[in-house]
Amino acid sequence: MPGTFPTLSTGAIAQYPLMRELHLGAEALRFLDGSAQAYRNQAAARQRWVIDLALLNETEVGTLREFFEEQKGAWGTFRFTDPWTGATFTSCSFDDDIFPERQEGEGRNAARLVIRA
Repeated sequence: MPGTFPTLSTGAIAQYPLMRELHLGAEALRFLDGSAQAYRNQAAARQRWVIDLALLNETEVGTLREFFEEQKGAWGTFRFTDPWTGATFTSCSFDDDIFPERQEGEGRNAARLVIRA
């Protein structure tokens, strides 16, 4: 059973600004005569969230780092609740294998997580 993306100490999943993308996979082939043909190469659209987190305390960044390591970066899958709609996606993964943590001062940490469904 996959884990669930952790919430911050405020109970929120993300902070603003928050970016969400809908990706429709397509591929275009160019022929020798200069013409091209495009087609969809995915059955359904894919969701992607870019979550910039700032002013995280040590506990919050530690919880996120531990969860990231449990998922083994981009390899694992987990449940994620879309902050806009409240819909839960059960098969999400991270886009990266390295936890993107930045220390911005004493007790002030930041991270940028990219999640795809």
